Amino acid sequence: MFKKALSLLLALMLIVTSVSITAISVSAAEGDEGTEPVVYPVTVAGSNADLFGTAWTAGLEENAMTKQDDGTYTKVYEVAAPTNDISLKVVDNGNWIGNKAGDNVTFSVTEASTFTVKYDPNVVDASKVTVTGDKVEFHEFNADLVTKMVAVGSGNGGFLNDESWAVASDSNAMTEKSKGVYEITYEEVADER
Repeated sequence: MFKKALSLLLALMLIVTSVSITAISVSAAEGDEGTEPVVYPVTVAGSNADLFGTAWTAGLEENAMTKQDDGTYTKVYEVAAPTNDISLKVVDNGNWIGNKAGDNVTFSVTEASTFTVKYDPNVVDASKVTVTGDKVEFHEFNADLVTKMVAVGSGNGGFLNDESWAVASDSNAMTEKSKGVYEITYEEVADER
């Protein structure tokens, strides 16, 4: 019985894959003559719904990047007023790409202006995604400003002292063991298996 169910599942997966590839091929063939159809659009997705149309949604036409002759992609945004803590990533063929570490690119725009998001898929040892603009300001992490590190999470079943997402919790405050390295130990945590 198990072998039959497994065979049926594999057959269905093969059919779905074939249909998906056919759909992509058909949509690519329907492009206007003289233009290269975008099968996997390269778009920007970010935290600010006012800028990006909705927060963290890939594939929106209004966030589509323009391919340049050198193989890079760019998108220019206009900001009407100072905007703090803008976070974004570029989405290329379903892959979410941020800074060199893979994190969100986070910055502020200090006054009304424009900023440009540039994506270079060929970069190897630096950030593939950069943001430039006259009024763009990046925030540097400064470990000397950290006054408290707290373990947070769902806090269910005795975990995290039963405190759910309590970022100011004293009972889940971590101890600094060395510069930038923190730890916390929990004892007598219930085993809820």
